[in-house]
Amino acid sequence: MREHHGSGPDALHTPITLGSLSLRNRIITAPDAGSDVDRGGSPLPRVGPIYAQAAAAAGLVLAAPAWIAPDGAGALRSSGIARESHVAACSTVTTAVHAAGGLVALPLWHAGRLSHPRVQPHGGWPIAPSAIAARGEIVTPEGPRPYPVPRSLDASELPTLVASYATAAEWARRAGFDAVEIVAAQGGLLEQFLRPESNQRIDAHGGSATNRARLLVEIVEAVSERIGADRVAVRLGAGEAEVATWLSGRGLGWLHLVPPAGSDDLAEYAADLRSRVDTPVMLGGGVAREPARYAIASGAADAVVVASDHDDAALTVVPNIASPLLGHRDTWAANGAAPRDAEPDGGTAHA
Repeated sequence: MREHHGSGPDALHTPITLGSLSLRNRIITAPDAGSDVDRGGSPLPRVGPIYAQAAAAAGLVLAAPAWIAPDGAGALRSSGIARESHVAACSTVTTAVHAAGGLVALPLWHAGRLSHPRVQPHGGWPIAPSAIAARGEIVTPEGPRPYPVPRSLDASELPTLVASYATAAEWARRAGFDAVEIVAAQGGLLEQFLRPESNQRIDAHGGSATNRARLLVEIVEAVSERIGADRVAVRLGAGEAEVATWLSGRGLGWLHLVPPAGSDDLAEYAADLRSRVDTPVMLGGGVAREPARYAIASGAADAVVVASDHDDAALTVVPNIASPLLGHRDTWAANGAAPRDAEPDGGTAHA
């Protein structure tokens, strides 16, 4: 359940409870350390100090999104949480954050069709709800290459995918992360299922909006059962208010809203979502100082994602998701990250 929002000029610096996490303030930061990983997806030793520094002033650190299976990688060097070596490496990061008095959550990510065999650890072929190639190009060792036509997931494979998310969440907790955030935004596999442009299935996971959201709901249920709903959050794009209502009432830690790129009124999107759900709302996208304070003081949002190097004098506009997705940021709008009222093939999306 939501609690009363802060007010006044120091609204950002009032405490907030998000699920089982008690934050000292409502400032969320996402340090850009996503490419500081080895080829296998484990964070390098320098990541811990980067996150610890960010944790010194923030209520919560959002780590770089981590793929939940090797076929979910969408960049040459991107974080994973799919094997024991990832748990060991990530433990050094969470230990550093906790030593600094901070909290850290791990976004669980799958690139879906926004991938290429040359960027996946084992050279796997990209998967998607339907065999429809994403527009644009992805950076490979040989340079930019068009996204390939992905392999459509068979219905029999979906339970394994759901289980992979639940297992990844369990590994994240073993690694010391305080919560996980299921990413269903920014063009990844779960948003590909949500959007009719990329999901043309005719089974129980395609067609109606309810069916297209079925996989996400199944994953949320499985992850919540594995680690507790109060340590689970979901990241959604603008235009997914209906999906958000289906997730409301499940005791989730928070819903993280990613507004459209270039929005003039970020808080407007958060306020609309907040009016529909009983779950705390986190406003992403990077917010300048005064809009961030207004979003909290007005009750539009409960917490705000800002720059990792912010201070009280100047909060800057930054991406709210780290490096693993930047290799194809120019294709988000055309491939599932556009707002519902936008043309599916138009515009350039930035986090």
